[in-house]
Amino acid sequence: MKPLNALKTSSSGVLLLELVVGLVLLSMIIPVMLRSYLSTHHYISAITQKLIMGQELQYLHFILKQDLKEAKTPLSVTPNYLSFTKQDGTPIEYGVSKNRLYRQAGSSGKIILSKAMPVQGIKISVDHGMLSIALTLSKAQYKISHAL
Repeated sequence: MKPLNALKTSSSGVLLLELVVGLVLLSMIIPVMLRSYLSTHHYISAITQKLIMGQELQYLHFILKQDLKEAKTPLSVTPNYLSFTKQDGTPIEYGVSKNRLYRQAGSSGKIILSKAMPVQGIKISVDHGMLSIALTLSKAQYKISHAL
């Protein structure tokens, strides 16, 4: 048996055993690190998507409530379209185009209200003096009601 000092690395390289041990350790550590990174990234993406959807729904709710408070003329309602005139005479319309909810005020262009959440369906109805707007989104359903 050789003494321990005979196993020292030469000045030009590393011992084969050291190389194998290093590769084994790397092959165990890298997949764990990659898995934890990917799961953290997936979790952060899901939370970010929920926050963006929440902000869009909150904005939509605010804009719609504000418009309906200022509505002057009777509403024109179909299952997927809503239009009315505000007290200042501006015509307002809401509808769905290319799976996005839009709002158009007067002759200005359509403003997309649902950029991050595709709208799969919308149902607008008036029943007993209550306007109900039910949005079917890609991952949820949302309902807005307003007394007329």
